[in-house]
Amino acid sequence: MILKTANLQVGYRDVILENLEISLELGDIMVLTGPNGSGKSTLVKTLLGLLPPLGGSIFKSKDFDPGYVPQSKTIRSEFPLTIGSALKLQGGSAIQEAISICNLSGLENLLLSQASGGQLQRFLFARAISYNPNILFLDEPMDALDKDSRISLKDLLLNRAKKKKMAILLITHHPEIDWGSEITQTIVLGRNP
Repeated sequence: MILKTANLQVGYRDVILENLEISLELGDIMVLTGPNGSGKSTLVKTLLGLLPPLGGSIFKSKDFDPGYVPQSKTIRSEFPLTIGSALKLQGGSAIQEAISICNLSGLENLLLSQASGGQLQRFLFARAISYNPNILFLDEPMDALDKDSRISLKDLLLNRAKKKKMAILLITHHPEIDWGSEITQTIVLGRNP
């Protein structure tokens, strides 16, 4: 078990989600979906330790090693970094593999502030997987990508989860993409009153 929750409550001051029971093994793929404001991003931030839980428990294995693609995709333009230098600065062990996998070859000298939404999205994926994490948290990772890129990325994630024995927790508003029988669990959150 790489990640497990018991009676988890998440929120900022007030509880947004409660009684969450999540269990992820290496190789599992969990899809979390629901309307805006239902607590999906808050849950991921809590699981990552960026927000404290408001109740319940989070259990992480001793080898818990996460990668994270956040929902926000803004880059400060006054800090002139290229895609390649930003990845090297991160220090991941599989930078070249991540560049190739995320279709960024030839874009290493492109300033992040000049990257398109799709290029920036692929950079964020490359950054997250360059560390070879064993669990990957993806918060609306497909928003800036066209349909073909979404399908390609979905196939990449499914293959990587199998090959690297990596767990994936995916937040998405795009359930129209057929994730197939590889999905271990789908959690649908409703909007809070």
